Amino acid sequence: MNKFLFILTFLCLSFSGYGQQITVTIGYPDNENHFLYSIPPNDEHARFGGEYYFKVENTGTVDLVNFEIITFWKSLNNTWGVVQKTVLNSATGEIKLTGPSWDSDLDIGESFVLNGEWVPSASIEDWIEFLPRNLTMTAGGNSVSVVYDVQGEINLSNYAVQKVMPFSDDRKTYTNLKTVAYFPIFDADNAWCSLQRYGANIDQLRVQLYSIDPNGTLRAGQDLPAAIDPIVNLDYWLDYIDSIGVIDYCEANGIEFIPVVYNYNNTINDFDQMAVNTMMTNATIRATHLNDLEQLLISHSEFDGIDIDYESLMGSDRDNYSLFMEDLASIVHSHGKLLTTAVHTKVGPGTWYGPLAQDYQRLGNAVDEILLMTYDLHWATSPTYNNPPPTAGCQSTSDWMNDVACFAISEIEDPSKIQLGLPFYGYRWKHLFENHTLADAGVGLTAKDAQELIDNYSIPASAINRDPNGNEPNFLVSINNTSWICYYQDGPSLDTKLEALDKYDLRDYIGGIGIWRLGSETDEMWEAITQSLHNTPAIINSSIDCSSGTNTSSLNQIKHEEMILYPNPASEYLNIHRSESSQIEISLVGIDGSLIYEFGSFTSNLIAMDLTKVSVSNGFYLLKVESTEGEIDMIQISIHK
Repeated sequence: MNKFLFILTFLCLSFSGYGQQITVTIGYPDNENHFLYSIPPNDEHARFGGEYYFKVENTGTVDLVNFEIITFWKSLNNTWGVVQKTVLNSATGEIKLTGPSWDSDLDIGESFVLNGEWVPSASIEDWIEFLPRNLTMTAGGNSVSVVYDVQGEINLSNYAVQKVMPFSDDRKTYTNLKTVAYFPIFDADNAWCSLQRYGANIDQLRVQLYSIDPNGTLRAGQDLPAAIDPIVNLDYWLDYIDSIGVIDYCEANGIEFIPVVYNYNNTINDFDQMAVNTMMTNATIRATHLNDLEQLLISHSEFDGIDIDYESLMGSDRDNYSLFMEDLASIVHSHGKLLTTAVHTKVGPGTWYGPLAQDYQRLGNAVDEILLMTYDLHWATSPTYNNPPPTAGCQSTSDWMNDVACFAISEIEDPSKIQLGLPFYGYRWKHLFENHTLADAGVGLTAKDAQELIDNYSIPASAINRDPNGNEPNFLVSINNTSWICYYQDGPSLDTKLEALDKYDLRDYIGGIGIWRLGSETDEMWEAITQSLHNTPAIINSSIDCSSGTNTSSLNQIKHEEMILYPNPASEYLNIHRSESSQIEISLVGIDGSLIYEFGSFTSNLIAMDLTKVSVSNGFYLLKVESTEGEIDMIQISIHK
């Protein structure tokens, strides 16, 4: 049998009739012009429309007499006389297809095709409902073997069809769902605290350690101190998290440790698609990059694999990226390690360049784990007016997550590789301000950040609402005469998102979830995850208290005055640029509040503090900034000499 044919054998009470076989082709349009995408203000199911394709061909050695096909296909309204449709259960979409009255047989080599256009409607919201699933066939009272043709495309007169995998109980993997958590370097202190408090619930940790420079060269990750060369000091962030105990913790607790290589570039404040394009299209640079990634695995036995997080690539790099990942997979697997990746969400080929560049089928078949980034349904630069959509709001909905996961299942041979992304964050946006750009974007908001706003600005419980689509708590707050709409996560909001696992038995197909990101979450958020995945309470290390950790400095900046600290982490000097020139006292204190060093009194807008005069070990500290009115800001910094 051709390796590109996916074979399903259905067990029936009777044996399959000798020579009875059909080949089924299920297709979805591989053309972005056939997709409708909208998130109406009151209905965020992220629906998609287009043209479907369904072909059944008798590829056996005998005619199929009086055939019957039983399947679930909720969106098939009629069959235009090609076959006879009988509705068995309108609620579930179960139907029976038979030959029409004038021709009830399917002869050797004969086929029928059902294809047409569908448009999302109020009663049909999930992608899986637009294609047949759990298909069985009988002829002459005997079951018929069903073979699925799933490789490649079909070029029709006015559009191309991408062949997809079927939805069938035979493809369920019943995997023990894995929990993956991302560890962000930019918030390492809070992430480290979360890891120690909730680590018993985590199976794999992915840490942002490396990135790619504009020339396509592997480098240390972003946010480096100014004096650090990212090429020479490639392992800077690895050494740093090793020094605070992350690697030892993972090894002691059986957590897989995976370094993340990502293409975010702080200089352009965005993902650098040109850096990846340069690497993939220059044979010499590409070979060097692959070799450098292999050397990471060879030189670091603590790495259980490698994660590639190359986002917002050019749509024209689709084949280049697939081939690069396939080549990297061969290298990684030769060392007995895991290759993991994260991909943009989509249903179909994609509606913008990021998902267009990522071929679910080729990437999913090459890697060991593929995380669907089912979050950022509303992102930092989302407009906040209801028209045009999308409105600022929830990070994900269960329907949308289910749509994306079901499409991935239809593309990827082994669905247990698929992981569903789960947000541990939200955003705050300027309320009724539509022109969000990278220069004036929404600000990420953790549960701890949100609670500080609620406490500091006396937001009553009655003013905290629930988004009707994602069940996310949200509230309005006025800060320095600017109104902000704030969305964040809690236990109930994650419960709602995880309902996606139970739609169409999704949990029985996929391999787990992936959390973006550790840091400043709450106990109830972890309870929601463990109860949903394993029906067990979360294991929480109550000896680790993360509630008193320092919140992000951005909240204090907004409340009092704008203050920018850089570099952070700092080694020799820490610079403070502030918008006011009022007198302030600055001192360095420990996490426990103990005084370490007094820098003195300052009135200038630009302050440079000499850290070489401070005798401290590498780690996290608090910068205490006190005004003459007695207002105190405690801003967490990292010192790494």
